Amino acid sequence: MDRRALLLRVLTAVVGIPLLVGAAWLGGWWWATVVVILVGIAAVEFGRLMPTMNPLLLLVGCPALAVLVGYVINDRVAVWAAAAGNAVVLLAGVLPPVLAGDPHRAGWLSGSPTGMLVAWSYLGISVGVLMRWGFQGAFAAIVWFFIVIWTNDIAGYFVGSLMGRHKLAPALSPGKTWEGAAAGLVAGISAGAALAPWLAISPVYAGLAAGIVTLAAQLGDLFESAVKRRDAVKDAGVIFPGHGGVLDRFDGVFAAAPVAYLLLHWWAS
Repeated sequence: MDRRALLLRVLTAVVGIPLLVGAAWLGGWWWATVVVILVGIAAVEFGRLMPTMNPLLLLVGCPALAVLVGYVINDRVAVWAAAAGNAVVLLAGVLPPVLAGDPHRAGWLSGSPTGMLVAWSYLGISVGVLMRWGFQGAFAAIVWFFIVIWTNDIAGYFVGSLMGRHKLAPALSPGKTWEGAAAGLVAGISAGAALAPWLAISPVYAGLAAGIVTLAAQLGDLFESAVKRRDAVKDAGVIFPGHGGVLDRFDGVFAAAPVAYLLLHWWAS
């Protein structure tokens, strides 16, 4: 394990997590501003990975969609569109290269029209769901969601680094292992169930929801890896020392946000 990289990760988390949680606590336009900035940076990073796409349409389109979904469009229409769009994007972006063992099987993403639709769904609409949560004052749900994602990441990182032996998808992400993925899933479920009182739902339901959210986040991580490996890029950006860019840090968040919203906002009530 690279101790310097680990130290950078820890320092970045110590600074970044309070800022993110603080914005969620303030909610409303404070939270909206933070997520719009994040999606703007992510759009720039995505454009670097997809040089055939119009950077202006990415930089303007993704934040604009986030605001539309978060503040304007009907609740059910917006969230179901995000969930359905992300399901198609992730499955089409991950399954072909995983099954073929070739990251270039994600080459359909290279086209300008399809790549733009992917960005608008994966980034714009999904971030709009997070923005909507902030306007609804769902601080506990947002923090529960992030803790599940972070617990999965931490457990997967340490177990995968120390004990991982069996590669999960070597063509996409050589460092990911089945052991790390399993540890992340167990940790995410445990964290979600333990924090069930925050949401006034049963630990069983909270654990089940956390498991689904964790799997969606892991799939989102693989999707971003497929895009990067196709172009032989290690990190999408450098804004977070030790973590890479916004896409590297929030890939699972973007993928899992609509799923978490559905599970917590509607079906748990």
